[in-house]
Amino acid sequence: MKNKHFARILVLLLSLALLMGSAIGCGSGKGSEGEAKEWLNIAGEDIVTFNPFMAVNGADIMFMMHIIGEPLLLCTEDFQYEPLLAESYDLSTDGTEYTFHLRSGVTFHDGSAFDSEDVKYSIESASKGSTAGELSYYIESIETPDPLTAVVKLNAPLSSFLVTLYTFVPMMPSGIFESDYDFEAHPIGTGPYEFVSYTPGDTMILKAYDKYYIEGIPAIPNLKYRVIIDKTTAFVALETGDLDYYAIQPTDITLAEKNKDLNIDNYPTYASIMAWMDNSVAPFDDINVRLALNYAVDRNALAQVKGASGYTGATTYTTPCCYGFNKDIAGYPYNKDLAKEYLAKSSYSPDQISFTITTEDTYTTEAQFLQESFRDIGVENVIIETLEPGTFQAGIMTKEFPFGVVSVGLGISASASSIMFTTGAPINMMNYSNSAVDEAYATAAVTPDEAERLAAFHTIDENLNADAPFLPLLWTNNVVCSRKTVDLSGAMKYASVTSEILPQFVKAVK
Repeated sequence: MKNKHFARILVLLLSLALLMGSAIGCGSGKGSEGEAKEWLNIAGEDIVTFNPFMAVNGADIMFMMHIIGEPLLLCTEDFQYEPLLAESYDLSTDGTEYTFHLRSGVTFHDGSAFDSEDVKYSIESASKGSTAGELSYYIESIETPDPLTAVVKLNAPLSSFLVTLYTFVPMMPSGIFESDYDFEAHPIGTGPYEFVSYTPGDTMILKAYDKYYIEGIPAIPNLKYRVIIDKTTAFVALETGDLDYYAIQPTDITLAEKNKDLNIDNYPTYASIMAWMDNSVAPFDDINVRLALNYAVDRNALAQVKGASGYTGATTYTTPCCYGFNKDIAGYPYNKDLAKEYLAKSSYSPDQISFTITTEDTYTTEAQFLQESFRDIGVENVIIETLEPGTFQAGIMTKEFPFGVVSVGLGISASASSIMFTTGAPINMMNYSNSAVDEAYATAAVTPDEAERLAAFHTIDENLNADAPFLPLLWTNNVVCSRKTVDLSGAMKYASVTSEILPQFVKAVK
């Protein structure tokens, strides 16, 4: 059961990583000179379901988590929790009891009042759903002593509790999914935009909720979401002014730089590209081989090949915007001579080292770069196998491939990576095992002390860096290209955590 849940979370997080390249923008925006901007449009993949507890892809999560619906608290780029539906919260000294103090006067889009019963219902529903099933193992009880107080009691400390609530648990009206209400036809929440209409595969229209509790939010009153899958089509719409901003693909950066009507910004995401090695099989059972392959790769050069603004050479599996990131880990700076030294110390001569780099089309560039890098230190017998995405992902779950290249997005906290690096974990493709790492993850999961938790994450990083069970390759950045008619600065405060520019914080430039 737990393995199925973790697999589901991986698929959702990979969907979120894909959505980070979605197009976002606005239609006509300002009309004639001096008129206020009336419309903001977002373009991306199709909505599968509006039920946030059964979300299938990143679009499902984004809309019900941050636009139509919303979580109890808002998480900033520096991992501080700001008041939203909860004005504040208290945590018991043993880390097992969270008391949320709710904002008064909040209503759902149907006019019903938001209260503590909705908190209880939403958390319990999420724990039974497809996105936050981990909670079912920890929640002991949820009490509602009064309409504006909700007390969640856990059977053990869970350091990822608030992160999980922020990422996957929007507040829904109590009993809504057991009632006769057709939620898919007209979803509701407490968010800044309320639903108007949706034509699947085409367009969704939202409007500002006139009873929203934060004054001035959203800044632009109408939102249109268009289903646009092709990124080239979206970029053309950006250039012609039909979109106001868009997370562009690296191949479009040069074109964007030449357009005087566009601004370019980037922010880190929690997606990274890595190559794993099965540490239990030859030649990857030799740490000297693993170190040699790591030092053979010029990650900065790889970032240039991929598109410099869209990628940064990685030093570890977490990205700079992840809670628990260790900036002191140097990783494996490119050093061809050192790579050859490690190879010479290994149990295998270069002609004895033979393996296949397995991946999907998206990561062919990385695979080819690795192949050439390894040949440059004398490892010639390396071939590339490119698979259809479904076959590739299935093979990851069954740990079928000894060496592969993949993008992972494990959420905003380093704790989520336990499903990759603990002994016997569901997607531990490396068959990596280190008792110190296992113990550090266990400590991070239960300690209520933030300093102890961060120290545990740093212990994990240090051990992984020493053992070299995989090759960190690139951190993925979102390169946001915007027309000079909009101001994204307010939205940037949350962008790296949500993996999106939240439209309610976008302002028009007058």
